[in-house]
Amino acid sequence: MSNSDLVNNLAVLCLASCVSMGISNYAHAQSAKEADQQPGWTVNCASGPELKNLQCLMAQEIHLRQTGQRLVRMQVNLTAETQQPFVTISLPHGVLFGQGIALQIDKGETITLPINSGDQNGSYVRQKLDKSLLDALRGGKLASLTMTTLNKQKLKVGISLAGFSKALDMVFGAEKL
Repeated sequence: MSNSDLVNNLAVLCLASCVSMGISNYAHAQSAKEADQQPGWTVNCASGPELKNLQCLMAQEIHLRQTGQRLVRMQVNLTAETQQPFVTISLPHGVLFGQGIALQIDKGETITLPINSGDQNGSYVRQKLDKSLLDALRGGKLASLTMTTLNKQKLKVGISLAGFSKALDMVFGAEKL
C-alpha cells in the first residue's frame, strides 16, 4: 500500500469516526411530537424525452439540530420499469452495514432492512414496499429507524408520517398523467 493510499484510508476512517461521534450526540429517540415539528413530505416530479410519463418521488429529511447536517433521508418512488413502489433510505457515514436498520411503524412489528450500498455521501437502504408495509406507513403516525453506529451505539430516528398518504397519492397519480 502506498503512502497516499494509507493517508486516504486514514482520512476516510477519521471522517467516518467524526460523523459517528456527531450522530451519537443526536437524541437517541425522537417522539412523535418532535417528528411532527420536522418539515413534512415533499413531492418532486420530472419529465423528459426519455420518460413516458411524469416521474415523481416523495421524500422527507431529518437534520441534526446543532449543525443542520442531514442525518436521514427517506424517499419513496415508483420503479420506472414496473411502477412498483420502493423506498430508499439515505444514512450517514458511521453506520454498521452488517446490522442493517430496524424499521418500526408506531408500536407495530419491527422489521430489519439491509443496508445495500454506500458511497462518499453515506449508506443506503433500497427496499421494495409491499402492500402490508405501504398500508402500515399510510395508517401510521411515526416511522422509527434504529441503526448501530461504528462505536456500537444505537441511534433511533423518528420520521413523521403526517402527510405520507397524500404525498404517496400524488406519486401514484402522476403515473396516470
